[in-house]
Amino acid sequence: MIAKYGVKIGPTPSDPDIFHNDDSTPMLSEDDRDSYRSLNMSLMFASTRTCPETLVTATACASKIVKASEGDMRRLLKAIVYLGKDKERCLTIRPGSERIVCSADCSYASHADGYSHTGIALGFAGVGDIPDCFCVFASGKQTTVTKSSCHGELTAANVGADYIVWARQLLEGFGVGDAPSRLVRKGNGEAEVMPDIAPSVLRQDNKSTIHLIVMGRGSYRNSKHIRVRECFIRDLVRDREMDVEWQHTSLMVADLLTKGVTGTVFDALLPALIGRRKECVA
Repeated sequence: MIAKYGVKIGPTPSDPDIFHNDDSTPMLSEDDRDSYRSLNMSLMFASTRTCPETLVTATACASKIVKASEGDMRRLLKAIVYLGKDKERCLTIRPGSERIVCSADCSYASHADGYSHTGIALGFAGVGDIPDCFCVFASGKQTTVTKSSCHGELTAANVGADYIVWARQLLEGFGVGDAPSRLVRKGNGEAEVMPDIAPSVLRQDNKSTIHLIVMGRGSYRNSKHIRVRECFIRDLVRDREMDVEWQHTSLMVADLLTKGVTGTVFDALLPALIGRRKECVA
């Protein structure tokens, strides 16, 4: 299949036009469509387990699974061939703390129909020389057309907040981690609520979005349509379950999960995404 479509190993798993509809190439034959589905599911499995940088390609190819073209097959095969480029360069999980951290980013209006794309990387915050450790990843097309990049980023942040709430509840059920509180049983069987642990961290690279979350709405006419998401996140911040921190775009690892990143940007962000911080470009 790889030889049939003339695909070679490339430095990155995707192209900048990953969401572009390539209508210039013919549709796949019935046999190739079956292979496309099977290969896409295999790539999706590998993306969520060991190579998250290929997740955006797997997601984009999955959206074409009904009407896939030969161009879509080449994109899919390019990501699969990439997996064999360096078998040792895969996800490394070495948590430095129990504090949850989430990187949430958005590629505004990146799809042909005007929809934006969200990328989420969830894990544990680093301590000292130990970097952040990401272990849960998500990449998907947003369900509504956002009216501005700020709106798109807030939608992505809202998804990130959902993941943080899920992770906190999961760890609370295990009695570990940065859950909002812990119930400890005394000798007489009574429960005692332990003090709150450090809040989780939601990282964003859009200062307007952070201002909207922390300070509230600016122009009501311009931001009325996003007040529900804004209030949901602000409640988490108010209750000290989550802090929102600004992070420079050059360090936003979730950027790899929002679009086809290539070149030096890909090389700089990949080590941080997969837990190889020592390989990061300074």
